[in-house]
Amino acid sequence: MQILSNRLKELRINAGYLQVDVAKAVNLSLHGYQRYERGERNPDTETLNKFCTYYNVSSDYLLGIGVYRDTQSVIKNRDLITDIICAEMPEAKFNGVVFFTMLSDFAFIRILSAYVSDIDFTDGIKIKYYYE
Repeated sequence: MQILSNRLKELRINAGYLQVDVAKAVNLSLHGYQRYERGERNPDTETLNKFCTYYNVSSDYLLGIGVYRDTQSVIKNRDLITDIICAEMPEAKFNGVVFFTMLSDFAFIRILSAYVSDIDFTDGIKIKYYYE
């Protein structure tokens, strides 16, 4: 799973951790963890859950199913995100608001991921679109 290995490495480097730090935190040997980062091994459910907990990301994100690291923040702020999208993309204003409010959280995330490549919650909410 190349996506999983890339995301594990990206998350570790962005957090400033060493491989040995992550290995200890999730109760793996250093060599065992390195095999995940190199894409030589796929985690079982328990190990995947440990990675998700350690990095505070969803399994969807780690597995490449979802594009957002913090899915819960996206769901919690979906009304504000919809308002921002409609303000930045006037053509989506009426239809977008009506459409987005009718979706389940799961469907909202799936539809949003087709247009929005990243949402940064560090300093307010900043949305990055694929077309930028």
